Amino acid sequence: MDLVEKLQTLHPTISKLLELSGAPGLSLGVLHRGSVVHTAHFGRKNVNYAAPPDNNSIYHIASLVKLLTAGVVASLVHDGKIGWDTPIRKYLPEFKERQDIIGQQATVRDLLSNRSGLAVSHASFAHQRAELLIPRSETVRTAASIKAVTPFREKFVYSQWNYSLLTDLVEEITGQTFETFVRERFLRRLGMMHTHFGPHGEGDNDAKAHAVRNDFSSCTILSPGATDATGLAGAMGCKSSLHDVLIMYQSFLSAHTHQQTNNVDSTPGSPWKCTRKILEPHVSVGTDMGKLAYCLGIYRITLPAVLSVSSMNQQLFGAVRYPIPEFGSLNKDLKVCFHTAGVPGFHGSMFMVPSTESAVVVLENALPVVDSTDFSAQLALSVLLGEFPQEEEFKEMSEMAQSFQLMGYERLAAVLEKKKTDIPPSLPLALYEGDYYNAIGNIANSITAVRDHLLMTVKGTIRTSWDLLPYDGDTFYWKADREWELCEKGMWPFLSPEWHKVHFKVSADGRVEQFTWHHDPLGTPEVFRKRGDSVRSKI
Repeated sequence: MDLVEKLQTLHPTISKLLELSGAPGLSLGVLHRGSVVHTAHFGRKNVNYAAPPDNNSIYHIASLVKLLTAGVVASLVHDGKIGWDTPIRKYLPEFKERQDIIGQQATVRDLLSNRSGLAVSHASFAHQRAELLIPRSETVRTAASIKAVTPFREKFVYSQWNYSLLTDLVEEITGQTFETFVRERFLRRLGMMHTHFGPHGEGDNDAKAHAVRNDFSSCTILSPGATDATGLAGAMGCKSSLHDVLIMYQSFLSAHTHQQTNNVDSTPGSPWKCTRKILEPHVSVGTDMGKLAYCLGIYRITLPAVLSVSSMNQQLFGAVRYPIPEFGSLNKDLKVCFHTAGVPGFHGSMFMVPSTESAVVVLENALPVVDSTDFSAQLALSVLLGEFPQEEEFKEMSEMAQSFQLMGYERLAAVLEKKKTDIPPSLPLALYEGDYYNAIGNIANSITAVRDHLLMTVKGTIRTSWDLLPYDGDTFYWKADREWELCEKGMWPFLSPEWHKVHFKVSADGRVEQFTWHHDPLGTPEVFRKRGDSVRSKI
């Protein structure tokens, strides 16, 4: 069989993996020796209609945009507009408010490689139903206030705030919106005409966002709200088609081959600059940079290795200590670059082999119960590299993963309920009411008493809310409910008990002054303080 025939023999297995994932639709694209050799589409682009996706169906590609963002920054470096090692405070005046080592020394290289040490802090930009919490004007100031969770330049922490800052930097330097500059510099030149950074979900050929219920059927949810207007465009705000994403990787690999061969940083006719720098490891992911590292907008791994390290499959199977098969026994020491895309409603995987100008891209229109994009992409990559496709192993693991996904929430619910006490709140519920602000005052959580519980909303939003039930004295919680969180609220699945708890602090004279919320497992609990008139006493 030739290469295409071998890829086609994988289709029944990929269809089965898609079915087991609960996602309605999937698109597969394969590059080899610099050419697109295969595309295929499975399922539906909207669970409510039979139409399948096609090469031009628009998916939210989430973090697959990070390589493009790295390319945009590299082009500005090549133009002499910015420097790889110039502190970003030179370009972003608001970032000068940060006085620690990150504020003083962090460069675009540190941000692109996710080695700044900035916390993940998803709760500083979004919680539920595609609703952003801060205005565009507040992104730099918010990033300047986010705490470090690891020493500067010493460890890899995957934080969207690094790429939010890069988005702001590009706009500050160019005087254009991120989308406008990217369109002029890259998209038009490459012919990526189906790629944009605007709202998603209403176009005729948009793949709809979905979540997966506990019975493994899928339902539509709101498409993620990250757009060019939010400051998250360069982090996770891109929407694109399989056709365009393949162009992106094809053109990058071609430029990289030329620049590597000729020891140069630019390629005639190509917008891609400094591609060797982009694929250079900058921080280890784990203990051995030679084995696994993050470069600039992309991971690099040395075979043989487990390729699921950035996929939700790693967490899913790791939680039950079930080993994912190692890949690449026949390709010892080969370097593979990769990235995962994941937001509520969409998932994706990409593997790239620079030495052969090969890549596999898989896009999916749901946050699945098991990452079928990861397993499907590995199967296609095995064909390109002459490895044995582990079809039966991946099908068996996907069947098991359905119960693992539900088990995770069952365990979370059990942990929460086990530690719940009968100690009532120390004050009448009405005295907890008020607006509680973060340290810089741009996010306020509003607390309202509703019969036997508290309602928490985010001031200025219309869709973000939690019912907080008494848990242990002045601690309240919301119950762990997978379908409510993922399907009704469109949340990302954080399986942390502390994420579900809010701890109020009551003073000696009966005043509720603040609450703490441990929403970032890598960080410390964030303090939200009650403002002026809303501070009430029981006296």
